[in-house]
Amino acid sequence: MRLRPHDSFQFEARWINERAFKDRDATSTTSKILDVLQIMHREDVEVPFIATYRREYFEPVLTVDDLWTIFDYDEKFAQLLKEKASLQKMLDNAQENDKLSELIESAQSAEILDDLHSYLRHVVGPTFDPSTVCEIITNTSS
Repeated sequence: MRLRPHDSFQFEARWINERAFKDRDATSTTSKILDVLQIMHREDVEVPFIATYRREYFEPVLTVDDLWTIFDYDEKFAQLLKEKASLQKMLDNAQENDKLSELIESAQSAEILDDLHSYLRHVVGPTFDPSTVCEIITNTSS
């Protein structure tokens, strides 16, 4: 079960409504989306269960097909939150660039550069381009 604060669900409900149900009444639709999200996350249930046993929380504003749309957008929203957190971590780590530049400039051995390379690969992840280290070394030594 993924627990989140209530206001996080409210934000997500508005986000889903703006993308999937913008042609409907925003207030009632967002309210029902919020109800569905809370049931999905707090009770840790899926669409078939909600469609069968929790109809009173979404009808008549939403349909069963709408529940699947909410489910899909909930997954997209979760991925968005994950990517934001990852980007924020990279940004926080980027604030250490001055320290890294000093370490690269003062490196006196291949072992130290290998350690820095490993650290950068760890911080940046699979998108790390090894040629970047060469550019950093070239830029800091000139």
